[in-house]
Amino acid sequence: MRTIKYIAVSFLLMPLLVSAQTPLTLPSPGLTPDSPFYFLDRVGEALQEFFTFNPAAKARLQLEFAAERISEIKTLLDTRGVTAKGLDVAETSLKDNLAKAADILKSEKDKGQDVSALAKDLGNSADAEKAALRQTFQDEKQSLKDKEKDLKTRINDAKRAGDIAQVDALTKELNDVKGQKELLKDKEGKGHDDLDEESEKIAEHMDKKDEAGRAIQKAENAKAELINEASIQGIVIPEEVFVKFDNLLAQAKELVDKENYQGAKELAKAAKKGLERASEAVGELKDAQDKEDELGQKQAEREHEAKKQDNERAREEAKQAAEQLNKEKEHAVEATKKAEELLREAGKGDENSD
Repeated sequence: MRTIKYIAVSFLLMPLLVSAQTPLTLPSPGLTPDSPFYFLDRVGEALQEFFTFNPAAKARLQLEFAAERISEIKTLLDTRGVTAKGLDVAETSLKDNLAKAADILKSEKDKGQDVSALAKDLGNSADAEKAALRQTFQDEKQSLKDKEKDLKTRINDAKRAGDIAQVDALTKELNDVKGQKELLKDKEGKGHDDLDEESEKIAEHMDKKDEAGRAIQKAENAKAELINEASIQGIVIPEEVFVKFDNLLAQAKELVDKENYQGAKELAKAAKKGLERASEAVGELKDAQDKEDELGQKQAEREHEAKKQDNERAREEAKQAAEQLNKEKEHAVEATKKAEELLREAGKGDENSD
């Protein structure tokens, strides 16, 4: 029995995620980057920029364009998948839109203008867009996961039917889906990193109290998202993982009350960064569990084959294959235990960093 029990808790976390920010309603994507006429869409945006003279309106316009980029990414993933032509174009343009908004803020601040209220407005919009992008990738991830599960079932059916050609064709398709999952993971990581980088540039121009509050909210959101993601994977994160996180965030809130906003922001960012280790550990644990389950299934199939064989030599070969798989499964079980321990250790972090 695994040392971490599995229960479904995602529904408990939805109020946390919903209350954190107002969900973004994505606009119509219009033309997507894979269209030969996409340049017309960008020309239209350039004209809008040209005829918008107020700096605040110009900055908000960039956030509107960014929302359209996310809509384009969603449409491309839904219709053409992670290998869709134009997906990189949309992601790059998304980063550029937020960068332009940040540049406008900096330019106005350099002129002596108070841009704190505008920065807060743009920061809230950017955070909503990051959440929408995260959900977009999450939906595609679930779609690929469902495809993978279906293909594995069909492969097992084909094996039982003795249809070797079908097994080969489905296995090739399964490997392609696995490759898409890895590619999606890379694109998701890059997309989030890009948006984090540019949204932080926007946040730099907020009022210090608002900036600290935003950092605390981001940390709380990250915790809720991590628990939610883990529960979707069938993993409940031990409470001790969050002890250090909760302590840092409590200290951050105390500093806000004392008007030490810079200190509060730094503690909140440290708490959020600590969760990254736990997130990596959850991923490693899930990979180890998947490997364990896969080897267990293969072992059961080989043992079944060994019992069915009439030929003594074939029966012995199937038995040896089952024994080899059992050894591999034992290694996978150990890997799972190590990943579970790594998850617990991730919550401790550097004890001297407080």
